[in-house]
Amino acid sequence: MSDHLPVTLSNLHEDAKKSGDRITTFRSYVKLLNAAYKALEKARDEARLADRHLNGLKVDYAFFIRHKGRVEATFRALRDSYRNPAKALRMIDELAANYPAQYVYEVCQLGSYRFGGALGWSFVGVRSTTRIEADRNYVDIVIPTLAQMLPDHAGYLALRSKDVEGDYEAALSDATHKRAVQAAIETTVPGWSEELTSCSLALTTSEIDQLTSNEREVRRRLMPIPKSVSEET
Repeated sequence: MSDHLPVTLSNLHEDAKKSGDRITTFRSYVKLLNAAYKALEKARDEARLADRHLNGLKVDYAFFIRHKGRVEATFRALRDSYRNPAKALRMIDELAANYPAQYVYEVCQLGSYRFGGALGWSFVGVRSTTRIEADRNYVDIVIPTLAQMLPDHAGYLALRSKDVEGDYEAALSDATHKRAVQAAIETTVPGWSEELTSCSLALTTSEIDQLTSNEREVRRRLMPIPKSVSEET
């Protein structure tokens, strides 16, 4: 039995298998199938709604993941210029969240000193080799990387504050689960229907007479269609 099958249906099936006489077994299977078809309709609706919600998040999520790659590239570049690259990136984030991208880019072009202590040392115009390399990296690597990142960075920060990544992962998990529930019911119902048919065929005439009119109609629909005379010949 599938792990995704609703517990209520699993319990009803166990009850049906444990029923005593044939009439009780028949009625238990009818109850099971009625519940299963209702559960299947509900599962299809829930899966459809979950997929719709997931699809609604896909555009923002795709943008977020794509831009996250640019942010990671910027951070790697900052590590070769700053003693505390995380702090430098936070300062750039603050600017991007509050000012137009072009203004932020112009601020960044003023020099590495705007965002914290650079690697190496500088004293009275004399720079260490490490500082020279850090400054060169800022101009040659960091600035071009920021040029790629900054135009869309405010939108990325807004989505990050809303935890779009977490929302998408939760929606994906929910949609996957609900599709699995739907598939589990769809896969299991035909077997249960065959078991109900077997119960119907096993009923004697006197037992059939004890069924309600609705139950006899259910049984009638389950019966194999007799071959016509022409088919037999």
